[in-house]
Amino acid sequence: MATYDSADLAERVRKRLKRPADDELCTLDERYQLLSEAQEEWVYTFASIIPHALYGAPDKLETFDGGETYVFGSAADDDTRRVFPLGQVELKASRNGRILVPGQEGDPSADFVVDGDRIRFPGGKTRTFTDGPFARFITPPGVIDATHQPSLVPIEARKLLVERACQKWAETSGLADPLVYEKAELRMWLGNPPAGDYGMLGALRRQFAHAGAEAEPGGSAWWYGISTGEGY
Repeated sequence: MATYDSADLAERVRKRLKRPADDELCTLDERYQLLSEAQEEWVYTFASIIPHALYGAPDKLETFDGGETYVFGSAADDDTRRVFPLGQVELKASRNGRILVPGQEGDPSADFVVDGDRIRFPGGKTRTFTDGPFARFITPPGVIDATHQPSLVPIEARKLLVERACQKWAETSGLADPLVYEKAELRMWLGNPPAGDYGMLGALRRQFAHAGAEAEPGGSAWWYGISTGEGY
């Protein structure tokens, strides 16, 4: 068992709920299911607010219809192996190519049209790429169990899964107060702003904030040199 792996999270849920090891009302399988649901919900939250935290490496899209559509995945005839990307999708013509801009079906100037788990092109046109297109996006999470590890990062954020899983169990079982876990979860996520603590959300939002400003001439930011009207 490693810190914040699937077994560790399941054990944290048990201890947090103060349940016995051989508890028939909160079995290991049930805890894994609750953790899986919690991770799914939290990944959607991350995708909505701070998608950069869960982006993966650029992934090359594939076409199985001669360039009419490109899918996020590797099997045109298997829905379970295609990916429905979450959050903001960054799409480029090639690994080092230009950004492709989405648009409406009837807009001939649009680079592509969004179509759920794939992209297509305006007016039913086909398009081929020398080496691409490449995309960065969030992949929906899988299950958490003894053989499948949690994917939420940073790994410390997995403490949120424990509180959400406990909250879910308390709501359905009626054997604990779900507000206890909800408050703990919100405290981790939002911190205590009056005390200068902005929680995990604040820390992740600040990741790479104003990145590149250090490269401005003289180490100054872009606004350096703008006249203030004070004569100096």
